[in-house]
Amino acid sequence: MRYPTIFVGGFPKTKGSWIPFMTKHGIKLRPASNKMTAWANEVKQTLHDKWKWGIIEGAVSVELSFSLPKPKTVARVFPTSKYDGDLDKLVRCIYDCLTWIVIKDDSQIIDGAEHKRYELPCGVYITVSEVM
Repeated sequence: MRYPTIFVGGFPKTKGSWIPFMTKHGIKLRPASNKMTAWANEVKQTLHDKWKWGIIEGAVSVELSFSLPKPKTVARVFPTSKYDGDLDKLVRCIYDCLTWIVIKDDSQIIDGAEHKRYELPCGVYITVSEVM
C-alpha cells in the first residue's frame, strides 16, 4: 500500500555529527548543530498531525524529495553547496523522525529513493509504502 505524500515545510537540516560531553553519569552525546533539533521537531509534529494510519510493523519503502533554497550567487541549475548538507545526512534525520510515528524502527526501511532540488516551497515530501 502506498500512503499519501506528506509535505513538511521549512528548511531541511542534516542529522550530522555528534559532540561528546561529560556528565556525572558518564559521557553523553549531543547534536553538533542545534538547528537540526528544531527541524526534527517540526517534522515530528507534522507527522503526528498528518499521519492517520498507525504504526507500520512490516517492511517499508520511503521516498524523500527535499526542496532547498537556491543559493543567490549561483546560476547553475543544480548548484552544490556545502551549506545545504549531504543528502545522506538529510535522509538520516527524516528516517529517525519516522520512528514511533510511522514505523517502529528505521531498520524496517528496505528500499527508498531520495533527492534534493533547489526550488520553492522549501521542505521535504515524504511518501511511505508498505512492501509486501
